[in-house]
Amino acid sequence: MKFTDRLLSALQNLRRHKTRTILTSLGVVVGCMSILIMVSIGYGLSEAQQSMIEGMGDITKITINNYASYSPTGGSTTSNVIDDEKLLEFKAIEHVKVVSPMLQLEDFQAKVTAKNDIYRADYCPLVGLSKDLMNEEYFELEEGLFPQASASLQTTDVLVGTDFAYLFVDTRRPEGQNRISPYGDDFGYYYGPMGEEEAMPEKQEPYFEPLDETIKLTLSSYSESSTTPKESTFKLRPVGKTVADYNLTYETAEGIMIDLDSFKNIVNQARRDAGLPRKSFTYSSVVVYADSIDHVKSIQDTITGMGYEAYSTQDTIESIQESSRSIQMILGGIGAISLLVAAIGITNTMIMSLTERTREIGIMKALGCRTKDIQMIFLTEAGTIGFLGGMFGILFSYLISFAINYFAWHPKGGFIEFIQFVLTSGSGRISVIPLWLALFGLLFSIIIGLVAGFIPARRSLKVSALEAMKYN
Repeated sequence: MKFTDRLLSALQNLRRHKTRTILTSLGVVVGCMSILIMVSIGYGLSEAQQSMIEGMGDITKITINNYASYSPTGGSTTSNVIDDEKLLEFKAIEHVKVVSPMLQLEDFQAKVTAKNDIYRADYCPLVGLSKDLMNEEYFELEEGLFPQASASLQTTDVLVGTDFAYLFVDTRRPEGQNRISPYGDDFGYYYGPMGEEEAMPEKQEPYFEPLDETIKLTLSSYSESSTTPKESTFKLRPVGKTVADYNLTYETAEGIMIDLDSFKNIVNQARRDAGLPRKSFTYSSVVVYADSIDHVKSIQDTITGMGYEAYSTQDTIESIQESSRSIQMILGGIGAISLLVAAIGITNTMIMSLTERTREIGIMKALGCRTKDIQMIFLTEAGTIGFLGGMFGILFSYLISFAINYFAWHPKGGFIEFIQFVLTSGSGRISVIPLWLALFGLLFSIIIGLVAGFIPARRSLKVSALEAMKYN
């Protein structure tokens, strides 16, 4: 018997009991919908987590921390220090692309002035970074260019944070009226109902544009023998303004970023002016960038094996992904219970069909029909019920998913905008049914139907032709 003959026979038998077929298929529809919707919610959660991971910063970045205690002379009291030789060892690790210490100012107080000391900032964060890091691959500039390493201390090219100019006060104005905030002094109160943030006000103009000025940096050092600080001054020329990226370094917001070698020269010159010995630089924080996300874990393990604390977003990613997989399995398991109930319904339907068609089976056997063909007819009927239930289950699942996402769609608009929202990954969708999940739901429904129909199909083989023909 050909497959088309078995299929036509199965469809004819299913049409014979339409109500029972519809009710049995409805159980499969509900089961398939339960799996797809449950898993789609877990998938939407995974998508939201992925968006959160992407917002954490560069996922190829590894941060090395070495929290050693420092002596008064500036040296580390631990043997496992990070110095320039150790940086070369990090650089030599396979698949390491960039190594840069985050050199902070430790022994001096810094203040900066502009326009012949008219504008002054008594606090200014500074950081020295490797020139391999200070480029367009890792920094985004609002305007300007990246600095070149300075050959002398006459004027040093630097990057400044986007809000660097707002650190300054106007020394000609009275206290309390001499500072400009980026969005006004009352910016903290720009919130709507239930804490919903309203549109940000227009950013105010600072007293001056940093890229148009030369900044004077003053480093002050106090000694035990004198209460008068020893000061050294340096000229800095801002050539680029960065977009704030706190995952990279805080100074991108309102600080100064200096080429590492230039920063070391400035510090050593200030130490000479203060009568302090030349500093042997050690670093408490270093960033390492892998050439690929695939190599982050191996590089991190190598650095940890060298005795340092190493952290990367890969740690968080693995934890989040494991949690997401667990949630999806739990939700899918809950949905599978409904499909299991549907399988019981299919089994019951096929057993009833077998009982009703006992005489028919006997006649088929008496006419020479193979028992294998009879078995395949029952399996085809069960598989057809699973197929129909899976198809309608997918259809209704997409409709329910669309409805769920519609209520999650805050910027209400036209139909085209909603479709773009639904089809755009990482856009805040609650329910996501990718094509592979829909195909899996259909395949699983068919398999459930075949498995549920296997027992009645096997029972059909044991029906005696002679006894069956006597059955009324």
